[in-house]
Amino acid sequence: MKQKLTLIIVLFSIGCLAAVLLFSANHFTPVNTAPEICTDAADTFRFTDMGNGKKHFENDVDGYFLDVPADYSVHMGHADVFALLKNDTTRIEIYREPTANQEERDIYIGYSNRFLENTADYTAEQQTTEQFGDNYAFVTAWKREKITAREKDYNFFVSLDMFMEGNIFSLFIKSTEPIDKEEYAAIAASFGVMAITKEYTPPQTAAADIAARQWNKETEEFYRRCFAENTDLIWGLFDQEFCDFHFDQYQEIEKRLDYDFPVMIWYNNIAPEPNFTYWHNLLNESYKRGKVLELTLQTTDAETGSGNMIYRVLNGEYDNYLDHYAQTIADFGHPVLFRLANEMNGDWCAYSGFQTGKDTLVYREFYRYVYEKFEKAGANKNVIWVWNPNGRSMPPFSWNDAFMYYPGDPYVDIVGMTAYNTGTYYAEIGERWETFHQLYADLYQQYSQRFGQPLMITEFASASAGGDKAHWISNMFQQIRFFPRIKMAVWWSYCDYDTDGTIARSYFINESEEVLDAFYKGLHHKQTRFFE
Repeated sequence: MKQKLTLIIVLFSIGCLAAVLLFSANHFTPVNTAPEICTDAADTFRFTDMGNGKKHFENDVDGYFLDVPADYSVHMGHADVFALLKNDTTRIEIYREPTANQEERDIYIGYSNRFLENTADYTAEQQTTEQFGDNYAFVTAWKREKITAREKDYNFFVSLDMFMEGNIFSLFIKSTEPIDKEEYAAIAASFGVMAITKEYTPPQTAAADIAARQWNKETEEFYRRCFAENTDLIWGLFDQEFCDFHFDQYQEIEKRLDYDFPVMIWYNNIAPEPNFTYWHNLLNESYKRGKVLELTLQTTDAETGSGNMIYRVLNGEYDNYLDHYAQTIADFGHPVLFRLANEMNGDWCAYSGFQTGKDTLVYREFYRYVYEKFEKAGANKNVIWVWNPNGRSMPPFSWNDAFMYYPGDPYVDIVGMTAYNTGTYYAEIGERWETFHQLYADLYQQYSQRFGQPLMITEFASASAGGDKAHWISNMFQQIRFFPRIKMAVWWSYCDYDTDGTIARSYFINESEEVLDAFYKGLHHKQTRFFE
């Protein structure tokens, strides 16, 4: 859910947050001429056999070179985010992070390694600065127990962070076996900086193949009606009261707005035991009322000393829950929008890389693990899978880029977008009043270029503190028509509380008559959608 504020305050101080926000996940080019635009990953690097059991790698996108053992291969399909070199046992993920000074470097290293405070899952083995040839690197080494469900689990880690030419270059080494220091020392010693000459634009992901999905007729019709090209925007609503099967307020809002919201959000947390009656009633009561659920499943935050639930899920400890959950949805048989572990690039989520050792592979494996449970139960005949990062990555470091969590085209039917106008209740930590256009214009352009699937705003809203909420809504309805690939938008009508229990961000759709009037006019004013 959107109850993030308390978690954010607990996770880091206001000063630390302000410093982290100075970073930008965007690459910059330290040369005078514009780089050549590449759409073929093969044009972004050179990998040369040196004839001495090593190969020389040159990355034109991020401007560096290094030597690795000859059995490594290069993978640059996501060269705008990172480079991957790997062999049968080891992966080296290489990230470039622009930094201005030593203070930013210290923040990057310190914040990236906060996960080591979780001593239930991670055993820290080294956190020191070392010299490798002419290069200095901050070395962080750790390990964790193997995940039994993974065919090849990388559970030994070394991170080498080197400050060069206004950048931190992070060599993140993951291995299925203890990592040989002599080997990574040679790699670090060979590392050097060169000019950036290429800019990589990745290919667009593939839209869902409806025939291959094998949805039942009702689900296929729902998908076509809501997400086909040139369709009108469909609205959904979240209201906290119907989480307890109270529909009175929901119905009052629909009556006031003269609009039947066909989609509503429902949240579940993975738990030790399944609740068959609850799920059965939830799905059937919603369907009886003509609603399709945007069903959201999350893991819970770890209790102190208990470790991260995501590892226990992958080790099969919650199979009973997941099997029955998936079977209940399969038996239901009607369309469900299923959103698994959303906002994974936000450090407030227990399944984020920030809390899983910077290892975004864990999230991707978790996503596929649950997908396979649904596949086995037959639930995928009526489930439309929604993959949904947060609009802004926090921390805004390259290793936490949203695309690092993408599970792959076969597992994603809809790409979700989430960005809130949080208002100015917490202006001291950098929050500000932002229009819909400010929140979504760049995000829409980025997602439209990267993803071939339809887009939806899975949850969003405007707070009240710092501006005119009714005016914000009126402008939103004017602006959203310029984003035709957004096929559905769901208003999150609730609030965030501060640590004293006071409402900090009021997102209620029925907060005032002025707000309701603005939403009513937006829903019923016929506006031209500007299709691309």
